[in-house]
Amino acid sequence: MTRPGRDETGLHPVPPGEARSLDDIRAGIDGIDRRIIELLALRLAYVHRAADFKSDLGSVPAPERVRAMLDDRAEWAGFVGLSPDFIAPLFAQISEWFIRQQIAHWPDRNPVASESKPDPTPAPGADNRRDAP
Repeated sequence: MTRPGRDETGLHPVPPGEARSLDDIRAGIDGIDRRIIELLALRLAYVHRAADFKSDLGSVPAPERVRAMLDDRAEWAGFVGLSPDFIAPLFAQISEWFIRQQIAHWPDRNPVASESKPDPTPAPGADNRRDAP
């Protein structure tokens, strides 16, 4: 049953200013948290898709992009009244995790590139000298 006063985003059943009980507040917070998780899952889909556009595994971390992104997120936080000191490390952690996911996922999206790279670890007992027969 949809409660009257539902906002257009569907994030919470009652706008914060209209909450009449702690249950209303908790329902609103739960709805927001669910949406955050759904958005993180969508972000992961974009991160996996990005692997298709990266020519080699070394291009996954993109430290310049991460620095610029973290600066943007901190600025956006300030625009909506959140502390950049809270948002910057939060997004640093989010970015770090998603980069690890993309690194793990990249070989699956780029099997030819992954297979064509020489294995830097020689096989046990292999003679790696250039003059070896």
